[in-house]
Formats: sequence, C-alpha cells, structure tokens
Amino acid sequence: MASERERQSGWLFIAGTAPRTGTTLMAWLLNLHPQVHVFCETLFPLALHGVFRPGSGLEPGRLLPEIAAQRAARAGGGNEPGAATNGGAVECARVCCEGLRSLWEPLQWFGDKAPAYAHHWPTLRALFPGCRLIVMDRPVEEVLPSIRSCDWPWLAGKSDEDLRALLSRWRDGAEQIPGALRVDMRTLSREPERVIGEVLDWLDLDPDLYPWPQAIGQVLEPVRKVN
Repeated sequence: MASERERQSGWLFIAGTAPRTGTTLMAWLLNLHPQVHVFCETLFPLALHGVFRPGSGLEPGRLLPEIAAQRAARAGGGNEPGAATNGGAVECARVCCEGLRSLWEPLQWFGDKAPAYAHHWPTLRALFPGCRLIVMDRPVEEVLPSIRSCDWPWLAGKSDEDLRALLSRWRDGAEQIPGALRVDMRTLSREPERVIGEVLDWLDLDPDLYPWPQAIGQVLEPVRKVN
C-alpha cells in the first residue's frame, strides 16, 4: 500500500451496465470508508455541463453569476440553454466541480453514482481528466424482473423482448469503456469483503480505515431483501 502522500486521489464515478445493477450498493459500501464520498444520482457534472450555451466563451470568473442568471431565466419561463460543446464551457463546468470537491477536502475520492454515467463517459473524462469509473454488471435476466418491479414511465408499452434488447445494447456499450473497473453484482453480494478489498486496493485506499465486517452486513441485508 502506498504512503499517505503517494496515494492516488481524484474524482470517482459509478455506472452500471443497466439500471438495477448494484450502483447504489457500491456507493453505500464505498461511503463507509472515511476518505470517500459518492453522491447518489445528483448528476451534478452533467447538470453543470448543460448550463452553458455553445460558443458562450465564459470565463471561470463569470461562472457563478452566469449560473445565477440562467436559473433566473428558467424560473421566468426563459428558454432552456443547450448542452455545452465548446472548450470554454467545459472548462467553466470543470472549475465549478473542482470548487465543489474542495468543500469536501481532505477526501481522497469524491463523486457521484448513476447507472447512466456509462453513456456519458466522454463528457466525464472531459470535465475530470484522470477520473476513475466503476461499472457494475448484472445478467440481463436478473435485471429484467428487478426493473419490472419499478414504476418507471419509460417502461410503458415495452415488452420483455424490447427490454432485453435495450439492456443488451446498454451492457455492450458499458463493457467497452476502457480503464473502468468492472464489478459483478452477484459476486459482490456473495463475497462482499473480498470484492470491496479489491476495490479499495484499486482506489489505493487504506483498508485499515474501513469498518470491517459488521458495517458491510448492515448495508447488504436490506439490499438483498429488495433484490
């Protein structure tokens, strides 16, 4: 294990090969470590990225006033701004996100979890060079009934065959992300201590600071009942 000074640190995101693949479970388990904080589906990087209009040419010093102006415009019924595509807007969003992370120092890893981050890896990498991504995986045949148990509007009118095809495409795309750590939901549920130990090692976190093993059981028990 590296010394405290040598340890890696930065932005951490958790994605899934589909919804209901264990992204929440992984976030909860990692948040037991005192040097990690992963939000759950705030989507703050994508929200900030979408604040800026293409070609706005914003400078970091104008960032907060511009956000305030955009929010005021939306509240007054103004047009929604388009997604940012220019480098200046990406830089402004990055500066804002770095400021957010600075509020949580001295964490080693800080970030957010959302299954859909697997679809937005290029944006995340643009905002956070060197960030890490954990991709949770679960077989489609296990994911399907779990998704069906949720009252999500996008499920309306979709047959099981439609969902299998959609989930298979999602999984194929997530599996092709280079450099991500892939974690199997079933293995995590069966061997949580071993899997979390491997994740902590991958993140270069001190395992002695993790509350083994009682805390893992407290997190896993309600999740196993739901799934």
